[in-house]
Amino acid sequence: MMRNLLCLLRLTKYGGGAPDSLIPTILQDVMCVIGGVIGAEKVPERWWPGHTDLCFNSHNLMHVLALLALYYNNRSSVRDIQWMKKTRVG
Repeated sequence: MMRNLLCLLRLTKYGGGAPDSLIPTILQDVMCVIGGVIGAEKVPERWWPGHTDLCFNSHNLMHVLALLALYYNNRSSVRDIQWMKKTRVG
């Protein structure tokens, strides 16, 4: 809930950060939620029992989505750092 509040705060005049880094920030959270749901529900194993034991099981898919979340985190952070360098006061 705190991340959602801070994300909404970025949209107001009290928030900061690069305007174009909001989408990667949201995508980061979406990837984490999807990975968590897939890991908890064991989706591929439930649909195709015995066929996804080595590849494409829920644990592997969760790790791929976690890597995507880190990618979006990096994109957002780099944009925010570049924005801070441009808008530096003093």
